[in-house]
Amino acid sequence: MAASAKSFEERKKCPFCHLSYQFSSSLSKHVKEKHSNEKSVKDSHVFCNLCGSMVLSVAKLIEHLHQIHNKEIKITNHEFRSIDKFYEWKKGEESHSKSFYVKNSASRMQGLNRKSYYYCNRSGVVRQSKEKRQRAPKVQGSCKTNEYCTAHMTVIEDTITKMVKVTYCSHHSNHKPEVCHLRVPDKVKNAVAAKLAEGVTIERILDDIRDSVTGTIEREHLMNRQDVHNIEYKLNLQSIKKHQNDHSSIVAWVTEMQEMECQMRMIMITSIQQAKENMLMTSVSLTHINYEL
Repeated sequence: MAASAKSFEERKKCPFCHLSYQFSSSLSKHVKEKHSNEKSVKDSHVFCNLCGSMVLSVAKLIEHLHQIHNKEIKITNHEFRSIDKFYEWKKGEESHSKSFYVKNSASRMQGLNRKSYYYCNRSGVVRQSKEKRQRAPKVQGSCKTNEYCTAHMTVIEDTITKMVKVTYCSHHSNHKPEVCHLRVPDKVKNAVAAKLAEGVTIERILDDIRDSVTGTIEREHLMNRQDVHNIEYKLNLQSIKKHQNDHSSIVAWVTEMQEMECQMRMIMITSIQQAKENMLMTSVSLTHINYEL
């Protein structure tokens, strides 16, 4: 009886009625469906996974966790000489913490400062498409946890001095670090793109990636055919790749370059001839004018 009573107390209670739920996502769905006319529901969308309380933002959620649940969440401040230095630091921090931060909205100007917010890519709810044609679900599932993670970065860039100030909350909540939900690093994408451009088959690319595993599993080691197809599509490599065979692909590419060179030569010859004709016509016209004078 005590165990059941305790589990009941730990359930997320609806602030508008007597119902309670085991998961915050279930409570969120209930509130939106049954209490959508409540003003507090319209103004807020972030729920505490401990008690189900609604707050206006992730920053308010951190305050709530600290004041109500006595959770200590570390927040640090950083300064950088330029936005590029910030991006460099951000990439290193993401690699170290096995996380990824994304902008959910455009930057906003506050006087001479440009303010941006970066949130953990696991934070938020899975959005259901309203289109009839639904996308196939990912093999690893959605990166969204249907909960809100407290980890975020508030970035303020001075548009005059180019200095960047960052307030960083590195504490992740409601999920564990999972490599499969990270994005493939740019350097890996570029390496894959180079191989695709050379005509290397997807099977060979994936085999090389699997063979490169020596210790810790990184995101690129979990790449599948769809990841490679996405790289091929985004970089428009279908028009570059001519054949499945490496040698044939290179020969086709060289042939195409030679044909383009011939076309350029023809264009240059035509342009030169046209210029000569124009000069000749101009000379004849001037001679005719001088004769009349």
